[in-house]
Amino acid sequence: MDMHSEAATIREALTFNAFLRQDSEVPDSVKYDSVNECLTLLDMWDIADQIIRGSSTEQMKRLTIGVELAAQPSVLFLDEPTSGLDARSAKLIMDGVRKVANSGRTIVCTIHQPSMEVFFSV
Repeated sequence: MDMHSEAATIREALTFNAFLRQDSEVPDSVKYDSVNECLTLLDMWDIADQIIRGSSTEQMKRLTIGVELAAQPSVLFLDEPTSGLDARSAKLIMDGVRKVANSGRTIVCTIHQPSMEVFFSV
């Protein structure tokens, strides 16, 4: 289940997690850069300042992945990130996961019965 503070914006949620979970020795500018990278990799610039309350299921999934990315993990584990999504939304999520993988991060991801389009897009 994707749980986030509904009163915050997507950018605020990412920023909060970057500052909370990255080492205190990491400069603030680097933390802000990681937030911007999350927004870019997951195509969330157009919704960055949107309040989380009222976001679609697909937007919440992207936010959940972004919150984890903001921590700058060496390995990103995703357990059924497309669960509960229609084929179009699942493809958008997996396109974002592909961009994250292409940025040099290691991703371990489980997906049950993806459509052929989603399966071959990764």
